[in-house]
Amino acid sequence: MYRGDDSVETHHVFGVEGAAGYDDDARLMARRYRRAHQIQNALVCRVLKSTCAARPAVVDLGCGTGNDALEILSRVPGAVYIGIERSVAMLDRARVKLRPFLGMRAVLLNDDFRELTPLTLTELCEKDLDIVCVMSALALHHYQMAEKRLAYERARAVLQPGGLLVVTDLFANVSNFANDYAMRCELVDVRRARSRRWGATPPMSMSTTLSERHYREENRPQVLLEELAVICSVGFSFQEIIYRHGQLAVISAGG
Repeated sequence: MYRGDDSVETHHVFGVEGAAGYDDDARLMARRYRRAHQIQNALVCRVLKSTCAARPAVVDLGCGTGNDALEILSRVPGAVYIGIERSVAMLDRARVKLRPFLGMRAVLLNDDFRELTPLTLTELCEKDLDIVCVMSALALHHYQMAEKRLAYERARAVLQPGGLLVVTDLFANVSNFANDYAMRCELVDVRRARSRRWGATPPMSMSTTLSERHYREENRPQVLLEELAVICSVGFSFQEIIYRHGQLAVISAGG
């Protein structure tokens, strides 16, 4: 099981300092990000509500500070949430938000979702859970396609037949023109968000997702159509684009 934090390649974002400001960063992001999370969580809640399973569960690959978890658990009283996150600092903040749900309805694991197996979940969680949904929000774009393929393979392995994969993430376009345009839009929004948070003189050294370096160097969006093909190749029966705006998209796939 993965137990590190400061040694990972995304420490700039997900270490103690980055985790402390993550929610403030998220609140200042462009409206399309809030819209994407709304769509994603509505899909997840619908899956959890529509199943016949006695204890339906959703697994979140890269759960961050638990914002989506809090909304989902509040909207679906019978659901169980399993959040997987590599950053200890992010998990500490998620535990505070999810304290009323921990134990019975929420499980938070400090692990690498690329190494997720059904055995991992049955060893650490209750065995009577039916995993009807796997989700991931703005986590996978930090990885190369081969690593993302591992994550999709793990998701397919733990998902019950007929379940749904829901991914909100950043994706590249086929054309360089579209990629350049989408990146320019992201950078404009980042500058506006930084100005709203810090004014005319934002700090240069603070760990934050509201930085041009984060978008240029730490994000590794893959071409959306190629990613859908990878999802298909690991055994999902269909793939859909639910929402698309610039680099951002919400996609789903059936188990």
